[in-house]
Amino acid sequence: MKQRSLAGCKYPDLSAAQVMDWLKERHEGMEIAESTVRSYVRGLRMEYGIPKAIRIRQYEAVEELPMGRQMQVDFGETKLRHPDGHLVKLWFITFVLSHSRHKFALWQDRPFTTVDVVDAHEQAFEFYGGLPEEIVYDQDHLLLTSENHGDLILTHEFAKYVEERAFRIHMCRKGDPESKGKIENVVKYIKRNFARHRSFTNIDKQ
Repeated sequence: MKQRSLAGCKYPDLSAAQVMDWLKERHEGMEIAESTVRSYVRGLRMEYGIPKAIRIRQYEAVEELPMGRQMQVDFGETKLRHPDGHLVKLWFITFVLSHSRHKFALWQDRPFTTVDVVDAHEQAFEFYGGLPEEIVYDQDHLLLTSENHGDLILTHEFAKYVEERAFRIHMCRKGDPESKGKIENVVKYIKRNFARHRSFTNIDKQ
């Protein structure tokens, strides 16, 4: 674990949470408490004089929803460095359950299509063991062709899927990220924590 943690000397903004992620990925079945990793990383920072990056976080009170009520979905993209040195652009879709904050994400090395989005939903439902009553989205062109005074016109493929699966949808107003703050935080986590300083070889092996 010390070798993995000392990556912080090269990447001083590496967090204990990311060290924990990397340990789980590389040592399947390893049992270690999150508090142990945080304590160990904190000790290494003190021993080697590695400063901890400080980010200002803003909080606001939000209503807690019951289990099974809502899931939020969003897209993101980032660039990772290939072992040969060049940057590779990757796209991801991520899901979060509003009650438990349980997260799920899928990656692609090409932009998503509506068919990809539908397939990602199915994988998310399988991962969670069910689907929620309502799903919250941004007004993305993969899902929505137009919005006029509250009247939504979904893309043909997505409209067909929503009808088949029978969940309610909530499209956020443009420029209103606060209405889906939980998933916005997940996108930030993936970009700033999970994906930070990772190398990319191919979509099946990172």
